[in-house]
Amino acid sequence: MKIKSSFFVAVIAIVFITILVADIFYKKYQEGYKDVFSDTNSLYFLQQGAYNNLDVIKKNCKKLEQYIIVEENDKYYVYVGVTKDKILADKIKATFKEEEIDLYVKEVYINDQTFVNEVEQYDVLLDTSKTMKEINSVMKSVLATYEEIVLKK
Repeated sequence: MKIKSSFFVAVIAIVFITILVADIFYKKYQEGYKDVFSDTNSLYFLQQGAYNNLDVIKKNCKKLEQYIIVEENDKYYVYVGVTKDKILADKIKATFKEEEIDLYVKEVYINDQTFVNEVEQYDVLLDTSKTMKEINSVMKSVLATYEEIVLKK
């Protein structure tokens, strides 16, 4: 009887230790995954709107100097820019608001490291941009790069 009870205690201890170690590894894996994914690939898209047809876009985007249209899930999304820095995204949004143009900041994860690196370079220019003309100039280049690298247009 004594052998059976000590065997039973040993089995329970092994199961408990296995669960504890597995939990530690799982938590470390999750932390690492979040850090790698969010730090390198999180971008902020400046979205003017989402539409069901192209005719409405032409009507609603007359004030915009530049934009791209991306079709996803039977909708057309209008973007005026992309940045890696949330503070810059808010700055751009405020600048457009002064021109009575409402934008939404949409966080998007991009798997293309080449594009993410390009956006980081454009962010240096955006950080020093003061006027709507300067911001539009940089955003035009960012959007062209997005179309070329990510959308492959």
